[in-house]
Amino acid sequence: MTIPLVPAQVATDDLSTISAATINSWRANMAKCLDVVGGSAGVASTPATVCDIAGLGLKLSASGADGRLKYGTRSLTRAQGGFLYNNDTNDSGPYSIQIGAPAENGIQYLERIPNGATLTTITAYHDRVNLGTMPTTRVTLAVFKRDLTTGTITQLGTTTEDPTANLAAYELHHGFSVAIGSGGEVIDRTKCVYIAVFSGESGSFTSPTAWHGCTCSFSVTDQDEAP
Repeated sequence: MTIPLVPAQVATDDLSTISAATINSWRANMAKCLDVVGGSAGVASTPATVCDIAGLGLKLSASGADGRLKYGTRSLTRAQGGFLYNNDTNDSGPYSIQIGAPAENGIQYLERIPNGATLTTITAYHDRVNLGTMPTTRVTLAVFKRDLTTGTITQLGTTTEDPTANLAAYELHHGFSVAIGSGGEVIDRTKCVYIAVFSGESGSFTSPTAWHGCTCSFSVTDQDEAP
């Protein structure tokens, strides 16, 4: 604590005097106090060490968005832990499944994105069974949200074909992405679920691929109360 007890002696009625030094000390140290009425007014406090809160802790009593712990805007990427599921063969797995050709479809629920975050990019990782020839259409990725209250399904971004045009690079373990345009998609966990659909190769010279799931990139400005 950097605010000293000034004056050090307990004051006594009709006996104690207040010096100019004492008043100036109060004046200097009041500027270090947290204004819990007016707030920071856009100017962040810059403590020299960590502010450690013990005792009964800290309580946020406001409701709605006002009651969430705020952050400065930051961009994060999180690997998605939802099971991978092949919608055509009914196979599933926690970290990798085979997506056959032509155009079998795999799905993964995107669960590690906080409510209120802005989703910007989804990246799928896969490893093709080497055939030595490029297919007519490479694997694709699409992202959807479903509103559980209405049943409405909305595509986020556009269906994206793996852009890797070099055969040697395409047959290695790698990722490719769907970008969510128009500033991204604000996540609403109160009623929506989010799904990645990974589709196998189609056309001529197709080969199966091992799909390893997705990562999601997003920005946050506050903390989800129920992640």
